[in-house]
Amino acid sequence: MALVLSGLKKRGIPYSTASAKRALINTAKNVESADIFSLGHGLFQVDKMFEHMCEHHSLPEDFVTFNVSVNGGRGIYLREPSDMLVGKLQTYTVVITPTFVTNNFEDAEELKQKKEKIAFQVSLALTCGDTWVSIPTHLEIMNTSRQFSVKLDVESLQPGAHFTEILAYDVSCIEKGPLFRVPITVVRPESESCVDHQHSWKASLNSGEMRRHFVTVPSGATCATVRIMTTKSSEPNAILCMHSVLLTPKGIFQDYEHETFALFSTGVEELCSFPVKENLTLEVCLAKYWSNLGHTDVEYSIQFHGVTVSGSPVVIHAGSSVTQLDVSSLLRRQKIAPSVSFNQLVQTVRPSKATIEPLSTKRDTTPDGTNLFSCIMEYTFKMVKSGDVNPDFSLLSDILYENPLESQFWMLFDEHKQHLLSGDAYTQRYGYKCKLNAGEYTIRLHLRYTDTKLLEKLKKSPMLLRHSLSSAPLSLSVYSEQKEAILGGKSAGVISIPLKGIKSIFFTSIPDEKLKQFPVTVTAGCYLRGSLTLIKDNAAASIPAEYVLSDTCTLSGDSSKDKSANEDKDKMTEYKEAQLRLSSQWISKFKIAEALELYKKLVEDNGYTSLAPHLAILNSLAKEIESGLEKVKAGAEAPPTTADAAPTGDQLQGYIHEFFKITNSIIHCDDNVNKAELLTFMGIKNDDSDNSAARKSEMNKRKKDLVETYSVHLATMSLLIYTPNSLDLADLVSLPILQKDFKELLKFTDASDKSISKTYIKYLRANGCVAMAISQINKSLDGSKSKEIENLLVQLYGELGWTHVESHLKDWILLKFPPSYTLF
Repeated sequence: MALVLSGLKKRGIPYSTASAKRALINTAKNVESADIFSLGHGLFQVDKMFEHMCEHHSLPEDFVTFNVSVNGGRGIYLREPSDMLVGKLQTYTVVITPTFVTNNFEDAEELKQKKEKIAFQVSLALTCGDTWVSIPTHLEIMNTSRQFSVKLDVESLQPGAHFTEILAYDVSCIEKGPLFRVPITVVRPESESCVDHQHSWKASLNSGEMRRHFVTVPSGATCATVRIMTTKSSEPNAILCMHSVLLTPKGIFQDYEHETFALFSTGVEELCSFPVKENLTLEVCLAKYWSNLGHTDVEYSIQFHGVTVSGSPVVIHAGSSVTQLDVSSLLRRQKIAPSVSFNQLVQTVRPSKATIEPLSTKRDTTPDGTNLFSCIMEYTFKMVKSGDVNPDFSLLSDILYENPLESQFWMLFDEHKQHLLSGDAYTQRYGYKCKLNAGEYTIRLHLRYTDTKLLEKLKKSPMLLRHSLSSAPLSLSVYSEQKEAILGGKSAGVISIPLKGIKSIFFTSIPDEKLKQFPVTVTAGCYLRGSLTLIKDNAAASIPAEYVLSDTCTLSGDSSKDKSANEDKDKMTEYKEAQLRLSSQWISKFKIAEALELYKKLVEDNGYTSLAPHLAILNSLAKEIESGLEKVKAGAEAPPTTADAAPTGDQLQGYIHEFFKITNSIIHCDDNVNKAELLTFMGIKNDDSDNSAARKSEMNKRKKDLVETYSVHLATMSLLIYTPNSLDLADLVSLPILQKDFKELLKFTDASDKSISKTYIKYLRANGCVAMAISQINKSLDGSKSKEIENLLVQLYGELGWTHVESHLKDWILLKFPPSYTLF
């Protein structure tokens, strides 16, 4: 095309897109071995097109496009049984509208005043080479729309696809070819009078050859099975392609499209099944692959099956203990083996934030100059365990070019604002999903449109999150009798449904214990999604199924559970324990001096009956000590970690002494904390005492508090050892003391315990085991690395002398922890 246009410019011949398109079509070379559905009007002939445009130029219609409209379409297309009228001709009105185009972008109002447009008139001769099309012989076109009638006798056509065109020639110059064409396509399906709803064919195929067949899907059919067998082939193996398409109103052809490539040996039958929709025309095309040489004889057939249910998709509610579904067969006596499985949990989330603002007038405008507005909505959700997530903005995800908005786009970010996934339309069809670890995530959705009122309506639209179930799919029990469903009796096996008969099947709800392994917390609006399979080993006959979840049930008098540890306590004891817990929580909210004063009062009143106040003050002191060491290390004012300024000098030393005084009173004084009793309990394999549940709960709590005390004690001592300082702490902090206390900790837990991972890393660093500390970080914290941990890795690799890794991680931190979200 570029070669033709450059030649026309060289010769100074005027042209337009309309004249170039007409010349291209009128000079194309027809290929007899290919039909018009495969190759259109033929092969592009560069020389013929150039000669045609040089010979026929400067004509009145060169800058005119003839728009053809038939009931809103660009031609006549009859495919479905409802399009065919029985016993009479079908009449259509064709409207021809001349539209003037220009190459120099002149103003439209000026163009209307041109004399050429006012004087435009062409006398046309209308022709069609097929006798089943009746049209007028002539049409006069001026600067206005004209119309004419077309009558079709489709009942005289044989089964198959028929294509013809109405050609409009300028009577003053027939040689320049048609000025416009009206395409007519009629698809006549094969006769429905077949045995057992099965169509059979035979074909002899050479390389690249194909056979098309059109059949009407009978009422009640839900799937079809195609059988293909090669009976004779000049090559050992034949490569065949089977392609089927069924068009639904307002749908896309991928909804019911199926394509199969297979290598066939002579005499071996291959089967493939796919879903269909009743009372529509199905196209089945069989072709031999272009590179597969030789000749192949093929026998192939298609048979329809159908089992219909009383509702589709099937929706089952967890609150309905027994759900009934009626199943019928309209084609033949059918045997079914019903089963239901769910492989997705669908979570509904609402936007937590939405902003509407105008976009740039320099870039974000429509062709007519209208300014665009953006609506950015943020959806937050939390994963309690890892799993695959497929975000789906269901309002617009199933449409693309039909979308009334200017655009839609969403991006998924983790809690550190790192971009993980993007998507727009067809997110479910093309599998826009990402594996996420436990944590918090944000989806930002961007909509663009010219009307803010519509964006205001849409800014509360929900987003669907489709979570893949990592374990085996959840299934429902299916019964053939309601009594069996209520009593939990024998499940349904194979059920025979007579022709046009009805059978009922029953489902029970999923037990609560199977609903505890989801990657997110189940809330209102969550449901399971899967399929109901009726015909055994035929996935194409599956029907979408949904299971609406509800809250799980916990009975207060469940005999399977032991008595609560609090049942034997009097109300005053419970009150004092609750008061102590509340007071301990307030320690961390006070300034350090006030916190110490409250701590001492709580210890005076309660002693060591609970370690809650001790842990609260230890954590506060540990933060103050870490803040003071950062200031000492930096040699200047450092940002404080609490409301107080970072302590220095005598104040810091006082905090350290107070810290270790408290920890030593717990871990080194058996009078305060009876560690021997705890170790004795941990060595008991089975506790058969009457209050075993209460004792176990109490001991586990004591163990947890003691391990946490050891952890904060060892972490702070390790920090003081490997952080340069001039403090006099020889009697409190030393490597032998650290190693001894760590050995004591290992009596109550293991070094691989994730609750002490950060303490163990600091312990290894204090002992000079930098490489082991790095290994421990990568082993225990790989899935939950924060910016703090990444910076620690940079320091450790620097201490190890691996400057190249240190430099790489510094650059990587900028990507893993961006300061803001990626822009749309």
